[in-house]
Amino acid sequence: MILMVGSSMMVSYYTTSIYELVISLCFVTFLMTCVCTDCWSGFIPNRLTASGLLVLISVRLLYPESTWGSYLLGMLAGFCIIVIIIVLSDGGMGWGDAKMMGVAGFAIGWPSITVAIMTAVICGGLWSIYLMIGSVHEAPRTIPFAPHLAAGSLLAYIWGEFLLQAYWRLLVG
Repeated sequence: MILMVGSSMMVSYYTTSIYELVISLCFVTFLMTCVCTDCWSGFIPNRLTASGLLVLISVRLLYPESTWGSYLLGMLAGFCIIVIIIVLSDGGMGWGDAKMMGVAGFAIGWPSITVAIMTAVICGGLWSIYLMIGSVHEAPRTIPFAPHLAAGSLLAYIWGEFLLQAYWRLLVG
């Protein structure tokens, strides 16, 4: 609950219009609900991702501020990139994660969804290393990935362009 309020306040600080404020509050609520359900039950229900997508589509229909191409491409890319990871890792991630990133891709658009996924992978990798090294007991076999996906999505929503440029500078040199 505290994370949801704090995230909402942080996102609302960076929004420039009432339209983006409504989108950001819906998006943060969706992300935090996904995090809570994944941590509690180990999966993200279809009803949650479907309702999150319907709410975001409805808000975007009410407040058309940008082209739909970026949002639809972001949704497709977010879903497909996670599906590729699911297939290559032989089920290491769940389908709820793929649907969650599809909705996140619709909210933040292309190319920011790629920033969200790269940031989530880095965050999840660092958390896994911490669990392996810092744990006195045996590290858990599986960890919920929704918190890392949500963190990456939130960072990409706020600072997507800046992070994308920073990633390119690291790659190109």
